[in-house]
Amino acid sequence: MPPLGANHAPVYGPRESEQCSRIAVYVEEAFTSPVTGLYPVNTTLARAPSRRRPLTLTTCSFSSACVRCTVSRTSFDRALTIFSPEGRLYQVEYAFKAITSSGHTTLAIRGEDATVVITQKKVPDKLLDPDSITHIYNVTPNIGCVFTGRHADARNQLQRALSEATQFRYKFGYEITPDLLAKRIANINQVYTQRAAMRPLGISMIIVGIDPELGPQIFKLDPAGYYVGFHATAAGQKQQEAINLLEKGYKKGWKLTKLDDVVELALTSLSTVLATDLKKGEVEIGVCGGEERRFRKLSTEEIDGYLQRLGEKD
Repeated sequence: MPPLGANHAPVYGPRESEQCSRIAVYVEEAFTSPVTGLYPVNTTLARAPSRRRPLTLTTCSFSSACVRCTVSRTSFDRALTIFSPEGRLYQVEYAFKAITSSGHTTLAIRGEDATVVITQKKVPDKLLDPDSITHIYNVTPNIGCVFTGRHADARNQLQRALSEATQFRYKFGYEITPDLLAKRIANINQVYTQRAAMRPLGISMIIVGIDPELGPQIFKLDPAGYYVGFHATAAGQKQQEAINLLEKGYKKGWKLTKLDDVVELALTSLSTVLATDLKKGEVEIGVCGGEERRFRKLSTEEIDGYLQRLGEKD
């Protein structure tokens, strides 16, 4: 440590100044983590590369003869487990952006005796088999889910959900309920925000099913590990527009006593949000309810039948 002057400030000699200059150059070239260091006032740092933001230098609290290197937002971007001074986790926020920039919109609506999820189905290449592209999956006979966001992340979370449901049945002897599955997956998502070894998943998961005691249920999970039940919800590119539309319909007191009513409302809502007429090959629909009270995907012919009935009503 350099000697202190009369005003209790460190006095830097030629040797210390040369060492600080070398450290400054090293930090500028190999800055990969949040670091705080002391540098002389006369030390000049070269401008950071275009992919980084220049470092911000402020006066050191010990003396005007040195400055403190303040880490910019770019450094907090790299660190998953470090909060920014504003209390934000930027990597988690980027995971939410991955959902809204996915190009898909998903809706889920709960009726008195059924739940329905509907999402867009886009085939990016004419050579692809449309039947191999899906965002709606079965977890148990009575529980289904729909993913919005990065499809590879969705497959990872689906495998974990299937594993958790299987282990629950093996341990307790009955199928897991929608709320317990949502809680378990949300807890796993939250752990991903604490450890740098695993990044948050860029997906929104909506779980729908029928509880033996509580009836139809909808739960929405986000990358931060938050989950909550809904009467109706949405996710994806047009999420806010869809939520506003669903809120208006719910406040008016919609009556969804039958499965067909819920499906028709889901189709009408998605068509309104997208401002386009839907076609049978452009949407996927999953339903849970009716007489069987099991989750299943509607076939293309069934979807076409609903669209034709809606066209006749209009």
